[in-house]
Amino acid sequence: MTRRVVLLVPDSGPLISLATIDRLELLLEINLPIYLVDQVAHEVTARDDLPDARRIRRFIHEHPDTVTVFSTAVGQAAARRRSEGETGRQKGQGEAAIAEFLARMDEVLASPDDPVLLLYEDSDIMKRRFVMPDNVHILSTRAFLLGLEQRGRIPSASALWQAINGQGRPSADTVTDRPGRTPTGRSAW
Repeated sequence: MTRRVVLLVPDSGPLISLATIDRLELLLEINLPIYLVDQVAHEVTARDDLPDARRIRRFIHEHPDTVTVFSTAVGQAAARRRSEGETGRQKGQGEAAIAEFLARMDEVLASPDDPVLLLYEDSDIMKRRFVMPDNVHILSTRAFLLGLEQRGRIPSASALWQAINGQGRPSADTVTDRPGRTPTGRSAW
């Protein structure tokens, strides 16, 4: 039996890529709640001088019933350091917040066995030694676009991918669509 995923957890890469071509609404096409960890949300919205940061901030603000920013101890500590005057990029904090979310995701799932969709782009997500629960379905940005095309939601994944790369965004060409496992079968999106 295949179970449909119930949660979308994107890292910063897919958000930035879709924002650069002003297509964040594509995240709504799969009709799932979207959870962003607080540190990642901060990283992608902090700079007012970047159009993609403004677009992501607007997307979060315009979809409060769909998009939730999940508070983590990592994100709270980083925010405290920023409020105390620390400047610059806090390397590794986004990944640490994602790892914390993965360890605490039972707080947002109806059942601990519910499948979770982790949308990523940065190959660092796959290289890091996250403790990845069995119920996590891993999907790359490019595979997400290809899936939307196969479902008839967009006319051309290739055209969108070219547009993202045409903006100078160094996007990973990885195509990963690895279902999670649950007691009743595999996940699908």
